[in-house]
Amino acid sequence: MMYNKGKLGFPENILNGVLALQENIEHKREDTEKEQKAGIRLGRLCVFVCVVIAFLVLFCMAALWRALGRNPELPGDLLWIQCLWLAGILAAVIFLAVIIYRQVIRVLLDFENSISNNARLAEDGVYELRRLARTHNASLEQSRRLERSLRSKADHDVLTGLFNRGGFKVLFEKAARQGEGQGAFMIMDVDCFKDINDTYGHATGDLALQHVANILRESFRSGDLVGRYGGDEFITWMPGISQEHAEYVSNRVRSLNQKLAAAAEGIPALSISAGVFIGNKQMEFSEIFRRADKALYFVKEHGRQGCCIYDQSEVIR
Repeated sequence: MMYNKGKLGFPENILNGVLALQENIEHKREDTEKEQKAGIRLGRLCVFVCVVIAFLVLFCMAALWRALGRNPELPGDLLWIQCLWLAGILAAVIFLAVIIYRQVIRVLLDFENSISNNARLAEDGVYELRRLARTHNASLEQSRRLERSLRSKADHDVLTGLFNRGGFKVLFEKAARQGEGQGAFMIMDVDCFKDINDTYGHATGDLALQHVANILRESFRSGDLVGRYGGDEFITWMPGISQEHAEYVSNRVRSLNQKLAAAAEGIPALSISAGVFIGNKQMEFSEIFRRADKALYFVKEHGRQGCCIYDQSEVIR
């Protein structure tokens, strides 16, 4: 699979899929709008024809009454029959106009509002409009499912299923805008991962990364963000963690290493090094990452398989 080398590292085929989806949705929206506008024009034309016929019927009835007034010798029964016949036509025309408005024009106007709001169409009106609504709704639901699938793939790492760098950052910054302040940001690096690839092969290396991801997913709280930053590096954000919880963070890393030390089927024993920054989330992500990365560098320089916490005074502990 070819990957985009952009900043977020999204797979190129996923980005192309999103663009194709947007274009497909736009084309289907345009087609539905064209059919809907054509239907409105046709419905209005039918109502106009009905109104014209109604006026003609009324004109004929008025002419008959005038003829009766001018020539009293005309048979009255004949005039009454003609008037009743014309009145029946008028009632039928009015009834037809009402049906056209209720079953066509009103439904199409509702379609227009639904389409502008990207909502489902009500399956109402004449058969053709109900069929159009069903077709549109099926297409809309399919597009929504595909969009959700593509968005999930764009936000998640293909190998591990965790959030990728871009997806993690989007959620991290969203939570920051909501004011979720204090927390602990951790960068974790699989120790000697290159040696695993060189010794056991890249397939085993992939299994090892998946194994680490599964343990991370199980070990952190449901409200914690866990992602794969790239390569053998993983990141997590634990909201609500302050400096008073530093021992809790260290114990969490110790617990992770205990689980990873037990070799799984086809996977050698593993360990991680972790750098942690505990502070305010309102700080820029790049600065938070820099401080945690500095703590990670410290622990890797001092034996790996441990945890270091960045201190505000630039002293690593």
